[in-house]
Amino acid sequence: MSLRVRLAPSPTGFLHIGTLGMAIVNRMIANTNKGVFYLRIEDTDQKREIEGATEQLINDLALFGIKFDEGPYVQSQRKEIYQKYVQELIEKNLAYKDFNEDRTYCVRLRATSKFDVTWKDLVKGDMKLPSLERDPVILKSNGIPPYNLAHVVDDHLMKTTIITRGEEWLPSTAEHIQLASAVWGEGKAPWKYAHMPVICIVDNGNKRKLSKRKDASALASHYLSNGYPTEAVIEYLLTIYNSKFEPWRRENPGKAYTEFKFSMEDIGSNNPLFDIAKLNHISKEIISKKTCAQINKEIDKYFKTYSPETSKEVIAKIKQILKIDRETEKPRKDIACYADIKTEYDFLFARPNVEKSDLAKAFTKTFNNSDTKEVWLEKIKSLNDKSAMKEIRKTLTGKDTGPDLYQIMQILGAEEVMARLL
Repeated sequence: MSLRVRLAPSPTGFLHIGTLGMAIVNRMIANTNKGVFYLRIEDTDQKREIEGATEQLINDLALFGIKFDEGPYVQSQRKEIYQKYVQELIEKNLAYKDFNEDRTYCVRLRATSKFDVTWKDLVKGDMKLPSLERDPVILKSNGIPPYNLAHVVDDHLMKTTIITRGEEWLPSTAEHIQLASAVWGEGKAPWKYAHMPVICIVDNGNKRKLSKRKDASALASHYLSNGYPTEAVIEYLLTIYNSKFEPWRRENPGKAYTEFKFSMEDIGSNNPLFDIAKLNHISKEIISKKTCAQINKEIDKYFKTYSPETSKEVIAKIKQILKIDRETEKPRKDIACYADIKTEYDFLFARPNVEKSDLAKAFTKTFNNSDTKEVWLEKIKSLNDKSAMKEIRKTLTGKDTGPDLYQIMQILGAEEVMARLL
């Protein structure tokens, strides 16, 4: 059987960074093994469903370049299929109707096995859990199955070969394997499980999973709105989910991440802490290697989408600043995302609120924006003060360091330079 993997999110809100990571892993597995990656929307818990969430999720995944070979399949549209299998279980005496006082009923699986359930997890290794002690619900009173039955039926009919999901599902796996055995009579699930590590943070001294309700960094949209290149986020997640990606990247600095051969055996089992410094390092490297044409295109897109109030004149200056030292052997690595522009280069948006320097004022007596860099530099040296360059920069930009000061002056223009220095 050819490899088939899937992403099976619930439409309960915006795209979680962990769900994005799961999508990347499955896409890479499918690419490496020439398999199929499909999308299934698991919306059987309709109380949690948020209107428009499915469309938003698909759109957000597309922004990160995630494409599916099939789907989306939607579980709420497959109710009759699940009911058919539940009825067969009832007829085999493997399930029964559990009536309420008002004569409505749910259907429960008979938990008859008394043996431990074992399986080889592709991430966690050999696993063992006790068999079910209580009869689980497999069809709710509204005629819709919970996750346990829907997943078992769908993953078999859709020929899933590897199920990747967060390790929070580990305790339920024994139930799912027993249910698969009841439905299909094969003695075990016809697929392999890979319970993935979940991304965590430290909160008040305790390690917990990133939460969409509590943490902005848990949302994939957070990285888009801050202007992180999507490939930077993807590469950061690949370092989390595959131990061989970082060594591969060092050996192949010029290759696209899509050329990396993803292996399930190299997925770590420990839950990693979210590392913004590492993400920023990766992102700075990626941004620094972009060409002027690529940067200009991305700047236009970012400011049009997330900062439309920014004037064309300021955007033009931003492009000129980012052009300095670009496409050189040692490109600058001063921004990790395009939102950094508003702090790193805030002097392009407004004059800095700093005390005027006497050295800066003195420089205005000889300043001419038509000077070559060599003449300009001699004029600064003629002030006979080693701090002159620093003080002029501070007065102009409010910063102690930054790109080439001569080019900054050229970008600001003579009139603006004089207004800031005097």
